[in-house]
Order: sequence, then C-alpha cells, then structure tokens
Amino acid sequence: MAKEDKIQNINDYERQPVGEDLDILLDWDERDLSEELVDFGKKSPGIDKPLLVITLVILLIGVIMVLSASFARGFYTQSDPLRLFSRQFVFAVSGIALMFITSRLSIRTISRWSMQLLIVSMVLLVLVLIIGIRVNGARRWIGIGGENSSLTFQPSEIAKLALILSFAQMTCKLGRDRMQTFKYGVIPFAVITLIMIVLLRMEPHLSAIIIVTALAAIMMFAGGTRLRWFMIAVAVLAAMVCGFIFFQLRGTVSEAEMRDAPIETVRSNLDLTGLGYEGRRITAWLNPDADPLKDGFQIRQS
Repeated sequence: MAKEDKIQNINDYERQPVGEDLDILLDWDERDLSEELVDFGKKSPGIDKPLLVITLVILLIGVIMVLSASFARGFYTQSDPLRLFSRQFVFAVSGIALMFITSRLSIRTISRWSMQLLIVSMVLLVLVLIIGIRVNGARRWIGIGGENSSLTFQPSEIAKLALILSFAQMTCKLGRDRMQTFKYGVIPFAVITLIMIVLLRMEPHLSAIIIVTALAAIMMFAGGTRLRWFMIAVAVLAAMVCGFIFFQLRGTVSEAEMRDAPIETVRSNLDLTGLGYEGRRITAWLNPDADPLKDGFQIRQS
C-alpha cells in the first residue's frame, strides 16, 4: 500500500461519526498508522544528542548526590561508605542499557504492548498492597525474592510509564474528533486515572498521585481533549478547596488577619492533620516548623 493511501485511510478513519462504542480501542487495525510512523522513524537522524546529554548529566548529578548523602552513613552503619553508592551506580548503568534497548523498539511494538503494560501495572499496584514492604506505615515497594530482599522496585514507577504509553495509544486510535467529545475524550481516561489514584491512595503515596494526575491531564490535553473540560474541573476543585479552607478557619482567625496577610494566615493556621496521611503532608508543607522532627523534617532539611 502506498504511503498516500495509508494517510488517506487514517484521515477517513478519524472522520468517522462519533457514536460507536469504545470497542474501537480494541478492534481498530493499527498497522497502517504504526508502519507510517516507523517509516518516519527510519528517516530520523538518529539519537537526539542534546536530550541524551541532558539525561546523562542529570543521572550523573543524582549518583553524585547519593554518594554525598550516604558516604558517612554507610561508613558508620555498614562499615562500607560506598555500599549505597555502588548499588545506585549499578542501577544507573542498567538503566542506561535499558534505555538504549528500548530506543531500538519500533512504535508499532510499543503501541501493541502499551495496554498490556497498563494491566500489568494495575496488577502490581494491587499486589504491593498485599505483599509490599511496609516502611513508615506505607506499602510502596515490592521486594524481588521476599520482603527482606535488597532488590526492590516501586510499582508506581511502572504505572506512570504505562499511563503515558496507553493514553498515547488511545488518543491515536480515537482521533482528534472523538477526543473532543466528553464520551471519548474524558470518560475512559478519567476512569483509568481514578482507578490508579485509588490504588496509590491505599499505599499511601501522595507524590505519585500528584504526578499521575498531572501526566493524565497533559496526555489528554495533548491528545485533543477540549480545554473547557479542564477549566470546569479546575473551577470545581478550586471552589471545593476555598470552601474547605473557609470552614476550617472560620472562628479561629479574625477578618483583619485574613485581610492584612491572607496567605500567611492560612499557612500558619490551617491544620489538616485530621484528614489522615495527605492532610499531614499538606500541613507539614504549609508549616514545617509545627512538627520539625517528624512530618516537617524532610522539608526543613531540603
């Protein structure tokens, strides 16, 4: 099939009327689009050298920071100042090798396995709640070889990659016309994101929830979801936050304090510790001096 015919088929597909079931995500034959993208990939000049250099520099800085932070601790606790550094160095080299191997995969291969990767990541997010290693009250790590294994990984990291790849595949299959509708451009993405957020909340893992939410919004926006759906979501969220702050501070601060220094007044008086893990994290972020040796310790050190 000629390249022009392939492009025409893709355009005809995207112009199909909205109203078919979401089975299209599973039934559509993706070979034309994938082969087209692979053809473009063959004409690329090769590795993006500036991006590669930036990645390696950031990785190098991270490894050096691990050495700086762990040298004394490794010496006094394990009689080996380079123990944590050498372990991180092995992971860094392994990551570079995996990066080059992955870069050789075709877009068609990545697209074919993206949904399977999403399912695997969801299963791992469930498994970590059952067999995960508990650290400071949170189960975020799975030990390879048992709970006492020194080789561990976070399923949330796999979930982030799976979300990016699966959302990219879904947006390509749906097409821009469908992505601008609420049925196709919001509901399936919101359902997947919500399931992932619920599983991460059960660990709990607030930072991963924030990152997953941001990634989902970025992928949806880049895929063609209408801006008005984001504006509605932000407006509803802002109204809920403002209403919550108002009821929390009502009766505890004066109108003069709120008028003269609203941000400082909210920061120093808002107490969300009663809301559980997330509430303690947000309270510590707003006012780390309130608990400098526990919840606010990391923020003060940073």
